[in-house]
Amino acid sequence: MSEPARGLSSSGSHSSTATRSASASSHAGQAIYTPLTLALYDIVVLQLSNPLIWRCATKRILALYDRYATDNHLDVGVGTG
Repeated sequence: MSEPARGLSSSGSHSSTATRSASASSHAGQAIYTPLTLALYDIVVLQLSNPLIWRCATKRILALYDRYATDNHLDVGVGTG
């Protein structure tokens, strides 16, 4: 019989070691998102990128989002809300 995939037990479920490793990795990946970096992100995206690069005002983007995003919409990403 072959060995189970790394991080999986012989039953096919994730081992506690793999789960702890994924959790630690997730927490490490979140570390950069401090109040300061989120404020800088908002400035760069909302005040610079949207109007200058995308040529679309943030108010217009928000209006489109509000109009077309529904209860079955999942929005995943960096931001302050």
